[in-house]
Amino acid sequence: MKSTWARSRAILGGLQSVRDHDRSPSYNNILLPFSPSMDAMQYSLLKAEGELPCITAQFSKIITESLLRKRPMLEIEGETEDTQSWLLDEPGQDGMPLEATISTAVQEEMATGRCWVFVDHPQVTEDQVDGMLPEERDMVRPYPVIRSAEEVINWDYASDQFGRRMLNFVVVRSYREYYADDPVHPVVREVVWVHRLNSKGHYEVQQYDGPIISEPPVAAGRLIQPAAESGDGGGYTLVGTITPTVASEPLYYIPAWPLSGKPDLADPPLMPLIEKEIGLYNKMTRRNHLLYNAATFTPVICADITKERFDEIVGAGLGSWILLPEPVHGGKVIDKLETPTEALSDYDRSIAAAIDEMAKLGVRMLASESSQSGIALEIRNAAQTAQLGAMSTYVAATFRQVFRCMIHWRTGVQLPLTAIKFNLSTEFLSTLRDVNALRLVTEWYENGLVPREVFLHILASNDYLPDGYNDEEGQRDMRKRTDLPPLEP
Repeated sequence: MKSTWARSRAILGGLQSVRDHDRSPSYNNILLPFSPSMDAMQYSLLKAEGELPCITAQFSKIITESLLRKRPMLEIEGETEDTQSWLLDEPGQDGMPLEATISTAVQEEMATGRCWVFVDHPQVTEDQVDGMLPEERDMVRPYPVIRSAEEVINWDYASDQFGRRMLNFVVVRSYREYYADDPVHPVVREVVWVHRLNSKGHYEVQQYDGPIISEPPVAAGRLIQPAAESGDGGGYTLVGTITPTVASEPLYYIPAWPLSGKPDLADPPLMPLIEKEIGLYNKMTRRNHLLYNAATFTPVICADITKERFDEIVGAGLGSWILLPEPVHGGKVIDKLETPTEALSDYDRSIAAAIDEMAKLGVRMLASESSQSGIALEIRNAAQTAQLGAMSTYVAATFRQVFRCMIHWRTGVQLPLTAIKFNLSTEFLSTLRDVNALRLVTEWYENGLVPREVFLHILASNDYLPDGYNDEEGQRDMRKRTDLPPLEP
């Protein structure tokens, strides 16, 4: 899947990422050369004329931002407000809010369909924790780690004693920087971590250091996995084994989950759009190449003229010239090559058809709303609504597992999943349906068919209430302004 992931990342990364992907002329390139015999210089000129519309990249950002268009809703039974604030406001290793972590995970999922979420913890001993101040001890807490698809190179599932399927081991292959001899310029080393359950069923991590990489492979500003694999495992040295504990007890599970909840490999969710945009990228680049030729003209002289005279004419700056022998029938001819205007028209029609196909696949922002009926727009939006709803569901389900692990690792208490309620934005309806649904739900509430909590949840999900709205404070404020009796304690 690495070649598929590389193509997907290149398209979602923009034009510069595509150019980094196409390093030399090849039939595997995203921008196909005109001919396999093109040299590197000719292909570089062709890439300079390339035009990537970046439609899929924008669509991916729209989906990610739509999932996080408002604050996620988190409720944990039996836990304090401090725990919920920690998980929402600063759960990441860098102290960033939860939205930043979920955004990174969703972008990786859109690019590869294979994002993994791990939970890690600072390596501290009990003696070190005992010697810390209370505020320092509070900062020692677990955090989620997002692993890209290329980093997770092997995994296996097994059944526990209750017949449930659980992760047996997972192998992560990545890079690590060491400041050994030079305090400024680090040494990059390949590292492999084997997360597994040992013979006792306890979670442990083995670290293997690989060889130092003199020139780490970089594309579009990020380290990428090397092209060559170490088939025999040579060059790796076992550095040590870590056995994490929680309240002096070992973990009985591996804190790692695929974001989609599915361990099997699959094509990236945006791959149909990516393949369409690859074709569009080639068509637009060839159109630009023809357009460059159409913007110039090439005069042709068919005559018996000396080379010195011809060079004099060309040196006058009248354009590029072609000198051919005088026709057999006699007479000098001065003409020009025809510009490829008909081919340009054909390419423009093909480009317009490709954009329309991408619009039909679900990219609603490409649709011409002035020439489409409301029904067509609603159907086209339904595909996006289904995709957003499905992704919101499985992302929320995975992060419930992550939150339970983080709480367990910090407090020593392993909550049941039913005690954690977590939802992203779940409503992706059109404006008209929002109004009709709100009117219907309001009638249900006024007639006593749904409780007030459900009514407020629907209002908050559709952006009719501000984030952090407190119903009790709101009712008290309304009673201050009216003659209604105060709330009972």
